[in-house]
Amino acid sequence: MLLELDQVISAIACGCYPEAIQCSANHRTRWFSSYTDAIIRRDIREVFQLQKLDEMAQLIKSLSSTSDALNYARLGKAIKMDSKSAHIYVAALENLYLVKRIPGWHRNELKRAIKQAKVHFVDTGLLCFLRGINAAAIKADRNLMGSLMEAWVCSELLKSIAISDQDCQLFHYRHKSQREVDFILSGHNGQATGIEVKAGMAIKKEMFATLEMLMATGSIKRGVIVYNGDRVLPFSDKLVALPVGCLF
Repeated sequence: MLLELDQVISAIACGCYPEAIQCSANHRTRWFSSYTDAIIRRDIREVFQLQKLDEMAQLIKSLSSTSDALNYARLGKAIKMDSKSAHIYVAALENLYLVKRIPGWHRNELKRAIKQAKVHFVDTGLLCFLRGINAAAIKADRNLMGSLMEAWVCSELLKSIAISDQDCQLFHYRHKSQREVDFILSGHNGQATGIEVKAGMAIKKEMFATLEMLMATGSIKRGVIVYNGDRVLPFSDKLVALPVGCLF
């Protein structure tokens, strides 16, 4: 089933927690507020024996506002925490399934690839809450859509990996020249697919440039762009653009 764009936006803003989906927009905000407070005050302190609760709240907020490669020293400095502590606290959030660290994709033929991980929130509803935006705000300003779409695609890929019979791993690719691919889905047989997320409604052949570069080096076998259009657009036998609505 292909969802309309407004339906996609609403689904991203709601997220996947059953309690949040069943709430109205106002009640959803209160639910996410209570949920994050419970995570910090109960799970972080009691389960992981971590005590810097105010810093953890700042950490979650900082992680929600960036899409850069993870830099623990910079992250720690922003919240008055050393890099080792920042690493421990991010790991705790990952163990609670709030965030997922996506490692950098690097192979011998990709000598200048950045190895640092990126962090994605597992639930886009929680991410929207932390950023202070809702479906109405996204519809009013489509510039907000890009990183939210990327986070949602990440979440769907992780779900697919979890139930797949194949041993797959998820990476991201970023070159020191700033060329990047949002996701690299690598199978156990060494074959990989590059996946780019574009918030626009139109796709041009040049948007596949980095994917084609990785294909030329043998790093990936095929390339996919997920976009906000309503048609499947094959650009070759190994390059295709898919509507985001078909992934729901």
